[in-house]
Amino acid sequence: MRTFIFRYSLIMRTFILPRNDAGHNTKMTEPQLTRSSFYPKLNCISNSMFQAVQKQAYNGRLINNIQNLKSAKYPSCYRFLSYVDKYLCVQTACDSNGWILGYTVHPGNQHDSRTFIDIYNKILKFHPEKLGMDSGYRTPAIARRTIEDGIEPIMPYKRPQTKEGFFKKYEYAYDEYYDCYICPENKILSYSTTNRDGYREYKSNCNDCMNCSSRYRCTESKNFEKIVTRHVWEDYMELSEDIRCNPENQKTYKLRKETIERLFGTAKEQHGFRYTQQVGKARMEMKVGLTYACMNLKKLANLLALREEKASAKHLLSTLLSNICKTSYKKEKWCLSC
Repeated sequence: MRTFIFRYSLIMRTFILPRNDAGHNTKMTEPQLTRSSFYPKLNCISNSMFQAVQKQAYNGRLINNIQNLKSAKYPSCYRFLSYVDKYLCVQTACDSNGWILGYTVHPGNQHDSRTFIDIYNKILKFHPEKLGMDSGYRTPAIARRTIEDGIEPIMPYKRPQTKEGFFKKYEYAYDEYYDCYICPENKILSYSTTNRDGYREYKSNCNDCMNCSSRYRCTESKNFEKIVTRHVWEDYMELSEDIRCNPENQKTYKLRKETIERLFGTAKEQHGFRYTQQVGKARMEMKVGLTYACMNLKKLANLLALREEKASAKHLLSTLLSNICKTSYKKEKWCLSC
């Protein structure tokens, strides 16, 4: 059984890549945001300020308007710091043993679910049976695609994003036969329309909600109307929930912290994946590919060394046992001759 585990990581892009009208990268106009590049240009920034800039940039925030770092002493810092707003995203797939099998590089403004199809097409040749993903891939389209291809999507649990004190969506029961929802006060929400995002909208009767005692826990609409949405592929999401609750699949999902998370931690700590060192997407794709190839080779070398150690230990044990058997046989023969 082949189990694949996905991860989508954000890498801070410290280069300026302005684009001209033709869409090509133009010449870089500013240096990298590194500690060494600050001192030749600005002899005014401290360690704490530099770490704060790194933290904000890594968290994905634009630093065009830096309010907490502004100071009257360092007016020349503002223009330089305003360029830290470029990102790259690396999407990686590995098996349950931690071998990297595929990767893709995308701009940082694309969501995980949008870039999923590229790496998914790359790993289909390995004929996977299960796919362990993080919450970024928890969409009806991905669930439908994988289930129809005969692959079990193992997606994490996602808490209901409802205001505190309001009814959760699971408290509204869906009636599949009549295609309607029933609210906690046993009122019917009938089907109204399907929006352009693929969600079917179920609306309540305004007269029922106007005098309802639980209205303040249900809706804040001025029209006294409650709307519950259901995706047209929601059945696949419910099926993926059943797959997630399987005890065997829960054990498989726990492998993420031992495989893909460890790979990204190694890449960031030992191979410089916290920041980009190349200009342009094509060069970064080459760097990521070479880095992952080296990580697989290092894993292979460690595995072969471990096998040699085990083989040498077995050989040593067999020789010791043979020597013990020979000595015991000689002693037994000597005793019989006496």
